[in-house]
Amino acid sequence: VGEVESAVDLSRMMQDLPAVEDLLEAANDAPIIRMLNALLTQAAKDGASDIHIEPYERSSSVRFRVDGTLREVVQPNKALHAALISRLKIMAELDIAEKRLPQDGRISLRIGGRAIDVRVSSRRSTARSPWA
Repeated sequence: VGEVESAVDLSRMMQDLPAVEDLLEAANDAPIIRMLNALLTQAAKDGASDIHIEPYERSSSVRFRVDGTLREVVQPNKALHAALISRLKIMAELDIAEKRLPQDGRISLRIGGRAIDVRVSSRRSTARSPWA
């Protein structure tokens, strides 16, 4: 997919994103692309084996699994959840319209000059079983 820029402060990036209404109305999805690139870069920098993007009632949660432990990284506004998942599915060449059935795909990218192969798995979102 290409070279992802060096790590950035995710909390600061979340504050710098345009208002949710602007993102939803904008034809240019660059803020979502930058956000996902930042998440992937930070996950690689932290040595994360998994990234979980989970919807909740009022927000989403992005957690990294590092050394077997899940830790929360950022809580994007819930309105951004669908855009993040769609962008991830596009990168992994998955069907963005399919929300009921599990899907698996791959993303190959370079972060800091290092080749990274990312396996993407989606599953149906339920109260007991969020997207992972």
